[in-house]
Amino acid sequence: EPDDHYATVWAGDDLLRNLQAVLERRLIDAARFGLERLPLESHFTVGAGDITAFLAGHLDDGRLSEWLWGLMLIDLGGATRADLALTQPIPSAQPIPRAYALLKLLFLPEEHALKTEGGKPIKPELSILTHLRAGRLSAACEVAARRLRASGHVPMPGPMSGRGARPMDYAMPAPMLARLPAALLIPVAQPKRLAALVLRPAEPELELEEAAL
Repeated sequence: EPDDHYATVWAGDDLLRNLQAVLERRLIDAARFGLERLPLESHFTVGAGDITAFLAGHLDDGRLSEWLWGLMLIDLGGATRADLALTQPIPSAQPIPRAYALLKLLFLPEEHALKTEGGKPIKPELSILTHLRAGRLSAACEVAARRLRASGHVPMPGPMSGRGARPMDYAMPAPMLARLPAALLIPVAQPKRLAALVLRPAEPELELEEAAL
């Protein structure tokens, strides 16, 4: 890692603003230092139930802020992933929003990141957060879908024969949209579930050809 001082962006008690500011700062630092992977690794991950609850505003943001400050005092140097893993996934009464699933595929740590055809982790564009901050969800999703397609991953419903891409509908209630940028920073468990939700499966004949090699 580059030997430099990173900017401090956490200020006050606005959890949503702080989480979004941390994510944006990490993207800027990754570009600034030429990092191939995004600095989004974490000892902890949360399940889909936690993400949907967070997006729906069912959690106490004040208590979450206090909890995060407390976690900073814990030394996790000797802990393993097995020590920190959830013993049982938390069930969700609501489905994962497709807009979140699509965007989160670009905000994954190196271990889970989707790869380009050249084998490099796919990185998001900072304009995604700019669009989300302005409430332009469709524009943010279009940027993400274009980035995924350029890297060999086709978002559903996929292109129409000879007529370009089908229009995407990733509508989200305004209160949930306001929380979406912050949710993109939260490390999620089982990211393959997100890919299965929004990406078109690989063509069977291609899979057979690869298996034969």
